[in-house]
Amino acid sequence: MIKRFLIIFSIICWVATSSLSYAQNTTPSNNERFIPIEAEPVEFPQDVKKTPKKKKNKKAVPTVDIISDYLDYFPAEEKIVASGNAMAVAQDKISKLKADKIVYHKLTNEIVAEGNVKLIKADNVVYGSFIRVKLNEDNAFMKSPSTQIMKVRIAAEDGEVHGKDLELHNGVLKMPHEQKYILQMKAVKTGFEQQNTKEYIKLSEDEEYKKKAAQKALKVKTKEIIVDSDKSRDFITLKGTSIYKNNRKIATIANMKLTADKTQSDIETAFPEIGYLRQLGLYAGPGFLLNGPMGSTLKLAPMVVVDNQAGVGGMARLRAGKNVTEMYYGTEKDKFILDGTQKFADERFRLNYATNAYIEDGFMGRKMPNKFAEIEFRDSTTLEDLGLVYDYRYSAALASDYETGGSADWRMNTARARRNLPSHKEDWSTLKLKAQGEFYKAKPLFEKEDLFELNARVQYDFSQYGTGQNLAVVRVGPTFLYTPVSRLRLRGGYYMSGVHGESPFSWDQYYYGKQSANIGYEIKITKKLSLGASHTLNLLKDNYDERMLAENRVYARYGPEDMKFVLAYDTVRRRTLMGFDMIVGADNSDIHFDKLYVKDYKNLNKRPKKSKKKEEQV
Repeated sequence: MIKRFLIIFSIICWVATSSLSYAQNTTPSNNERFIPIEAEPVEFPQDVKKTPKKKKNKKAVPTVDIISDYLDYFPAEEKIVASGNAMAVAQDKISKLKADKIVYHKLTNEIVAEGNVKLIKADNVVYGSFIRVKLNEDNAFMKSPSTQIMKVRIAAEDGEVHGKDLELHNGVLKMPHEQKYILQMKAVKTGFEQQNTKEYIKLSEDEEYKKKAAQKALKVKTKEIIVDSDKSRDFITLKGTSIYKNNRKIATIANMKLTADKTQSDIETAFPEIGYLRQLGLYAGPGFLLNGPMGSTLKLAPMVVVDNQAGVGGMARLRAGKNVTEMYYGTEKDKFILDGTQKFADERFRLNYATNAYIEDGFMGRKMPNKFAEIEFRDSTTLEDLGLVYDYRYSAALASDYETGGSADWRMNTARARRNLPSHKEDWSTLKLKAQGEFYKAKPLFEKEDLFELNARVQYDFSQYGTGQNLAVVRVGPTFLYTPVSRLRLRGGYYMSGVHGESPFSWDQYYYGKQSANIGYEIKITKKLSLGASHTLNLLKDNYDERMLAENRVYARYGPEDMKFVLAYDTVRRRTLMGFDMIVGADNSDIHFDKLYVKDYKNLNKRPKKSKKKEEQV
């Protein structure tokens, strides 16, 4: 039986006079047949590794150790062929290359491997059929590479390794079965988003449904995919993505970021724009979608606008990188509407800006300032000792109020009159500083899986204004979610509030009172159609216009399980909301890419370990 032996050698790329020496080595003539030898492990000379101290500019020579069952040496070609459990180990001992056959070419200082190739860097593996490694240049070319990142399977025609980075060309990315991503155009919140996704996942496990989904699969194409990581997670970014259904483009995504904990991204479609805005009137018009540089999109819609009289107008919505800006204009009311957000490199920071548009203010509700510009920081953390989740945001804004009676929202004009706020002939501005947050149990207080959840929340909002005034609101109360197997879903909550101070802005008053209740429900009419509504009641009617119905929205969701069109109407603010939700997963879509770039491949899936002291404290 042939003995297994170990061949360890050092490769020196700039020493032209180096030679390979074996114990009792003989060179066969050209007529002799070269036969694999059986020998004890042979070590190449180590002294040539040392670089003279005087030559400071000379770079370190890359070295590789090779382990195999058989070794063939070809002196004329100056190459070594290793086979039988062949493996090359880099000097850092982290990077390894395994294959059926590994060939080292001394003249070019290259390694060529073929047959069941495995490129291993730390805990990550890239499989392929062929690889050529240029040791001097620290790069490699690979055929038919495939790997797995974040449980996402990736396969490509070819790829390149540049130092720590990996680049793949013309391939397919397949989602794991349990992972679904919700793509939304102008998301319309119903409060049942998680339940809708869970229901779809459960449905997608049915074999009959899988067959139908495969026949009606979505086709997703993207120009570039970037895989990167930070201290806490890995993430995948898709740039310039188009979604096709039956060979027809139905949506475009400028920039889509996928992580294990973030399952929602914005998309853009060429759907018509139809709706009603209090500031604009009733509007309708066709949508035109233009693709811009760096995966950006611009949607344009010329519109007919009707209120008391007919007029014309238009809509433009730009999505470019981390910026989303939406603009409307109508001649009937001669109003310009602007609403935009710019996220920074650290996505916890963002710039929000608006004029004549409703802005989101957390549990304080949506409000419409005259002009508004805000720098915001928002984050979330888990207080493990208490079992609480803490969501919080801080902001600094320059905001302006309307001239007396000039607001498009009648509630603001009522607020000014009822609260005896100062009258202004022109709009005016001041600074607004805000701290807002809420605590709730990470695990519900009571839970019956897929049926009922009971939790509690504590919410606070502190605002300080440049006029010296301030407004403080603290709320506490229980919340519930009821999602039976039947066609009905329910959610709700009750809050007791403490309110101190007052905002100088007519649009910035607290509207829900010292006791409030909210209720939401959705009824499944057919497989494709669901109807729902959500209401918030001021039980004491202690708001400025003494109304009990503080929030009221009705909506309809229509479409197959993985694709829903949402139409909603907010009766309090008198505006129409349209949305489009799409669930992308392994059952209904693959993502085809032109290029996929993995940064620092060997450090993916690696996270700093907690110290023993911290673990004991937790």
